[in-house]
Amino acid sequence: MRSHFFRVALVFIVLASAAAAQGSRVSRIAYTVEGKIPVPDYSKWVFIGSGAFEAAETAPAPRFSNVFVAPGVFDEFVRTGAWPDQTVIFSEKRAGATTVPITKNPGWGQTGEALGFEFEVKDVSKGGWRYYTAKAGEQAGTAVTNQADCTTCHSQHGAVDSTFVQFYPSLIAAAQRHGTYKLTQ
Repeated sequence: MRSHFFRVALVFIVLASAAAAQGSRVSRIAYTVEGKIPVPDYSKWVFIGSGAFEAAETAPAPRFSNVFVAPGVFDEFVRTGAWPDQTVIFSEKRAGATTVPITKNPGWGQTGEALGFEFEVKDVSKGGWRYYTAKAGEQAGTAVTNQADCTTCHSQHGAVDSTFVQFYPSLIAAAQRHGTYKLTQ
């Protein structure tokens, strides 16, 4: 009887540990000594969306912004409709180019190395969402000088927790299902 109790207790501990590990799949943000955020290896992160920005008069095609989140962050958002603390929403900026039409319809494609990066970081210990940028070749992002510009726009137009989920079709349904989606103008 006693050994049965210990086996049941051991199974409970293992299951509880596995559940805790599952719930803590969001990594802690690793700040540098200067308070910067290292550019992550986002190649294995979840791609949540892309946008094209109007080209400059001298550019032949729009600039692209490709947005990624870590797998654990994505899973947590889908499960709850909310971004967990320590979320990094990471955007790479790429140049566009006119593509050679393979069909009758010409278009644009993304080319070359990333031009730079933007980070949207949720860190409750630092007051919530903060914004960072890094130029191409830089190893870490620096905090945007005027955080209020970013914060004001995001809080006025963000569909979920001051973030632009309305531009990420893979996340809209989860936010709506959990009642966290607010329509924006």
